[in-house]
Amino acid sequence: MNETQQTSRLSYLTIWRREAWWQLRHGEEKAGPVKSCPRTLYPNILAELEASCIFLCTVREHVNVSQEILWAVLEDGEPLTELEISRLAHLFNCRTTYLKAPTLQIVYMDSNRGKVRRATLGFMLQRIPPMPGEDFFIECERKRAVEVFQAMESENPVTYAAWHSAIDRCKYILQEQLHAAHRPRSTRLS
Repeated sequence: MNETQQTSRLSYLTIWRREAWWQLRHGEEKAGPVKSCPRTLYPNILAELEASCIFLCTVREHVNVSQEILWAVLEDGEPLTELEISRLAHLFNCRTTYLKAPTLQIVYMDSNRGKVRRATLGFMLQRIPPMPGEDFFIECERKRAVEVFQAMESENPVTYAAWHSAIDRCKYILQEQLHAAHRPRSTRLS
């Protein structure tokens, strides 16, 4: 198994577990059996689904496909239409060419681009001061971004999707902190 196949399989297993948990929790039918070696034409879509932690029900609604079609794309190598790929690109905030690429996009730390991406993520994390009493969601977002940065610091390659998602998480946290700083102190009208 090459690196793309191995990472795609791990992404697939994470997505399958998350979907099975969601369906069990909401009383829906159980996800199908786990495939030992899923074949997909879109390894970057698997990576984006894993990194973004988006449930498949959200993806199905956004792309407007059935559950069977989405699982066929993720497991059996079924193709998506251009419209469906463009909707996914909009959902993940990325380019369609990236999602359609047959090889998994990896950020390697020995390349200049990898070093720049690590420095960018490090700079964004430095701009986020720890805030006492922040809500659980913001704390989880920060932890996920820090985990990606630590993997990059230890010279481990990470998927482009994980890096992209960590940057988006940092932007979200900074926006929330900026919004919290400008909230009115009182709701009283004078």
